[in-house]
Amino acid sequence: MRPTYETQGDVDNEREVMRLLCERWQCQFAKLPKKYALDYVLIRHDEVKAFAEVKCRTNPVGAYPTYMLALQKVIAAKELTRSTGKPSMLIVRWSDAIGYTHLAGEYKVRVGGRVDRGDWQDVEPVVDISLDDFVMWATDAP
Repeated sequence: MRPTYETQGDVDNEREVMRLLCERWQCQFAKLPKKYALDYVLIRHDEVKAFAEVKCRTNPVGAYPTYMLALQKVIAAKELTRSTGKPSMLIVRWSDAIGYTHLAGEYKVRVGGRVDRGDWQDVEPVVDISLDDFVMWATDAP
């Protein structure tokens, strides 16, 4: 069985990002079970309005020209959108900004990922999403 690297701190950080966004967007959120591959649903008036994958990074937004995401997340996002008609988005909190983008584009696929944990399954097909595709706003949230 593959180890789970997500910590309670990771979950808490994601929830804080969702709290900030839902306050701004006047909606609620709910955590999705792991079988959905994405992290959350956004809800308004008891109706699911969108699906979201949430990532929290410690580097500033400009540290890299793109955001790398596992191809499997993009496939899951597009399938949820195709099946429901609801948008799927990627939400990223960097050390100095929060940004979001809809996972609806066509992306170049390459092999990439983490090598620092020694887990061969961390290297997989990925996509690079241009930072220009994100709607950004500054934040003082760590």
